[in-house]
Amino acid sequence: MGGDVGSEKIAQDMTKALLGYDPDIIIIGGDIAYDQAMLTCWYSWDEFFWMFENLGDKLNKVIPLVAGVGNHDVGYDAGSTLNINKEDPPHWFKFMPQHLKPAPNDTIGVDNIVAVPDFNERRTYFHHTFSGAVFLSLDSDYVYDYSGVQMQYLTNVSEENPDLLKIAYYHNPTYPCCQDFGDTSQTIQNHSMETWIPAFEDYSYLAVFENHVHLWKKTYSLKGGKVVDKDDGVTYFGDGNWGVNHAGCDTTAVSNSTGILETSGPTNHIW
Repeated sequence: MGGDVGSEKIAQDMTKALLGYDPDIIIIGGDIAYDQAMLTCWYSWDEFFWMFENLGDKLNKVIPLVAGVGNHDVGYDAGSTLNINKEDPPHWFKFMPQHLKPAPNDTIGVDNIVAVPDFNERRTYFHHTFSGAVFLSLDSDYVYDYSGVQMQYLTNVSEENPDLLKIAYYHNPTYPCCQDFGDTSQTIQNHSMETWIPAFEDYSYLAVFENHVHLWKKTYSLKGGKVVDKDDGVTYFGDGNWGVNHAGCDTTAVSNSTGILETSGPTNHIW
């Protein structure tokens, strides 16, 4: 689990380090190949996929790659009024379909078959279930806002899986370890605090992974933004620093004035 990958040398070195862990699945919480949603930047994806192809070859297995969405995937910041051209969308939509749809009714010879959605049907929120846990990927106000269809989806997935461990991940953090970073605004955080955060607490999510800030953090167990006993709240991990540097945020701006951070710093990491 990680976020903000790219294909620079640090990303390659971090990905090679996974050889020692023999992963069964890799989950990335947005900012995948850093193509900036430019259709001419397909080579960014070539370089990104090469890293993981090489990893799979050395481990002699296929490793599922699950990818959420971030600002460098859609080409704009959270809360923007811009829209995706779903007929010819950014490469994230083309290369990374993350959910299925029912197959056409005229599919011959097979019942209950599913199909890969067309480009204009591909969502930026979805979930996967494996190893006794449900992993919920959400879109932090890039294509869909925090409320509405995503909030209903969060509720449905949580209620349909009462006996599974629940883990969520998304790109723009609710509890960033650095406030001095572009669109990591109080407005965005408030939207999350009003919608997703109470649901994570009500449905007893084990952990939530945030990204975007290019730093490393782990909070204490939180409920309503306050530190509580470990079993009474949710722990938030982040903040997206797989294969990038932390130049976007002055590390002196890292603040634990609220006392919610157990640890933080500029360390590149994969959880």
